Amino acid sequence: MADQIQYAVSWKIHDGQVDAFKSLAAEATALVEQNEPNMLGYQWYMNADQTECTLIEQYPSAEHILVHFGNVGETLGKLLEIADISINVFGEIGDDARAALDPLGAVYHSLVIGFSRY
Repeated sequence: MADQIQYAVSWKIHDGQVDAFKSLAAEATALVEQNEPNMLGYQWYMNADQTECTLIEQYPSAEHILVHFGNVGETLGKLLEIADISINVFGEIGDDARAALDPLGAVYHSLVIGFSRY
């Protein structure tokens, strides 16, 4: 578990952009499923009125973050045009991953105690 990284990415979807957002989320998910066999989890959760979405990402280690950005970078750019983002990162990551996440305003959290069964 010590190497695992998790994100909680919160999206506030701009007015009138729900369908476009869902389409881009599906595009990103397909890219991840096809090209990132090491991704442990990648789930999008929408609130009841479809104005906000939370994406949970689970990585086996920090080096996979850069692989992910290389894979979904273009789609991420499109998502950022139609939704505001905030990111909480859980786990220890290196300087390269921080350099990719810092421009997105990521907030970092270190593990204090806990376990994972996967």
